[in-house]
Amino acid sequence: MFTWLYFVQYLPLFRRLSIPYDLSGYFLPLHDYAFRSLKSGRLPEWDPYMYCGLSFAGNVQASIFYPPLWLGFLASLGQSRLPFLTVEILVFAHVWLAWLFGFLWFRSRELRAEAAALGAAALAFGGYTMIHLQHFGIACGMAWVPLALWGIDEAADTGVWRPLWKTAIGGALVFLAGYPPFFVVFLVCAFLYGLRSLRLAAWTTASLAFSLALAAVQLLPTLESTALMEREARYGAGEFHMEWLYSMILPSPVDFSMTAPVKTGDYYYVGTGALLGVILLPLGGRWRRAGPALAVLGVSVLLFTNPWNLVWRAIEPFPLLGHTLRAWYFTGGIVVGVAILAAEGLSGAMKRWARRPRPPGSLASFLIAGLVLAGLWVLKGANSQSLYLGWAGAAAVAAIGAAILLLLHAAPAGRARPAAFALVALLAGSDYQVHGTAKWFNGSRNDEERMLRPPSMPGMIEGVMRRLQADPSVRAATSEFGPSTPALRIWRVAAVQGFDPFVSKQYKEFFAGCARFESNWIFYPDPKCEEKLRWLGVRYFISAKQSADYEDLASRPSFQRISPAEDFYQVFELKGAGAPAHVEPEGGVRSVQWEPGRRVFHVEAGKGGALVLAESYHPGWRASVDGRPVECSRYRQAFLQIPVGPGRHLVEFEFRSWGLRAGAGISLSSLAVLGAALFWRRRPGSAARPSHAGPAR
Repeated sequence: MFTWLYFVQYLPLFRRLSIPYDLSGYFLPLHDYAFRSLKSGRLPEWDPYMYCGLSFAGNVQASIFYPPLWLGFLASLGQSRLPFLTVEILVFAHVWLAWLFGFLWFRSRELRAEAAALGAAALAFGGYTMIHLQHFGIACGMAWVPLALWGIDEAADTGVWRPLWKTAIGGALVFLAGYPPFFVVFLVCAFLYGLRSLRLAAWTTASLAFSLALAAVQLLPTLESTALMEREARYGAGEFHMEWLYSMILPSPVDFSMTAPVKTGDYYYVGTGALLGVILLPLGGRWRRAGPALAVLGVSVLLFTNPWNLVWRAIEPFPLLGHTLRAWYFTGGIVVGVAILAAEGLSGAMKRWARRPRPPGSLASFLIAGLVLAGLWVLKGANSQSLYLGWAGAAAVAAIGAAILLLLHAAPAGRARPAAFALVALLAGSDYQVHGTAKWFNGSRNDEERMLRPPSMPGMIEGVMRRLQADPSVRAATSEFGPSTPALRIWRVAAVQGFDPFVSKQYKEFFAGCARFESNWIFYPDPKCEEKLRWLGVRYFISAKQSADYEDLASRPSFQRISPAEDFYQVFELKGAGAPAHVEPEGGVRSVQWEPGRRVFHVEAGKGGALVLAESYHPGWRASVDGRPVECSRYRQAFLQIPVGPGRHLVEFEFRSWGLRAGAGISLSSLAVLGAALFWRRRPGSAARPSHAGPAR
């Protein structure tokens, strides 16, 4: 109920905000493509809508094998497309799961319920999760971290390996949620958390390795795709300054309101309850239990700050580490360490207070806490930040912390404890809600589903959209003011560009001199390269009057504008463009079937030669000529070609990922092994017989 109230502005019946940025602009189109494909009875192995095709099974951020996403698909079966609200609810449900698993984990450590609740809240409702609500892989992956660490604690306490099934399952789900850099953060934290003895370290390492076996159905196709891409050194320079610390302890280091004139800075606020717990940690005397958390915290700070560039120098010789290790995501490890220390500190202090006589002034504590709660909502509940920006915001932290401290001290046990617990929850929850949701970084007043409503996206009339959709083999190119390629995927329009790091380096080299690159994978083709665009099957170029290439497109006789002048998106048709398949050196091609992952052509090869398909090369493509298999090879290193003899032929291309099939077998086998290990019990030995019989009864 608290989680629903926390996101009440995002949910029915009071829906006024949406999660903006990547969740709607990048992840929803991926999930929607998977949803519609599965609903039609087809497993989406190939994505034909970006970069002349990519492996969809190998795009880990699509999260297609993430079981909770399937629940969202099932809940939306009656819909023609996947509603954005379904994806939002999935993210909010994972926030609740992060709190639930954190609470159960801390309770298993024999911590007080109040301490467990506040420590888990730092994981679920703190700034790290809130700022990553827009990132499906991180927001969902965070939910399984406490489950995995819970398994390590149980194995350490019981001295047996069986509880590590939680670690294996949790690790697999973190990976399947879809963001490998966050999975690396999880691996580092879990490994450090298990470094208490050689035996526990070995068990933890084995369970983490087994989590990858469970996730092999996604891991192996991803490795297939990463073998084609150009790895970047993306670790970052680190954050060797104090601003990130301010963002963790101050609720408003800068103005995060939606009306802020300048929207800068990060929000990592861990909450007053967590800060109070860390301050109280010395009172509990549980330093030994806090040791693993201190290790996680210390190493995460080191990796996050990268002091004097030492971390980067250590990993620079290893390109894979430099590509998957990201300094800024280790704030997640810092938050995990802080949450454990906070729960330990609060519980230790409460247990000490419970042994003392009940102090006087309990009623006064309740009154003070009530006044602080009312003041919090009056002064800050309307998204007004002017009173408590920067270090002035410490006044709110101090007031809320003092009120929580008075309640925990005045009613650690007895009949007043439930009322104190409820008021603490209201204080801590309001602290997170007022400072967390409804702010610019994770709340938008825009209708994020506006791009999905038929008959066309805003800024383009229905007739133009239907022309773009009429032939699935036709592709489009866009300028910097054109629609994003993920948005085009929603409308089933294929593009030669994309928004994904899995684009191959050979494909980018093909556009050298004919595109302006904004980043390693975002580029805009030059309309002057007409022949190259025609060869790729580009029939439409989508621009806008604000674009630098608009005048060039309007003045070139080979481009004809088909959009009315009042449309924002101006679509130009390139004359002479056909299907992106060619017979070399001469011949003709007629497309018979063009579906995602399957292409069928009638080919007239003349004297013979090669059929070239302008589809991105991937080793998963298979081809046959008149029913006989032939080998697919590279054309210009970026595309596909097969040999064809003279005359007429029926040519078929089909994409089948070897990694997907091998990974599915490994995942299923690993699940069977895990199930057998959990349910198998050693047969108890018969009891030793006594040397002489006792008296009969």
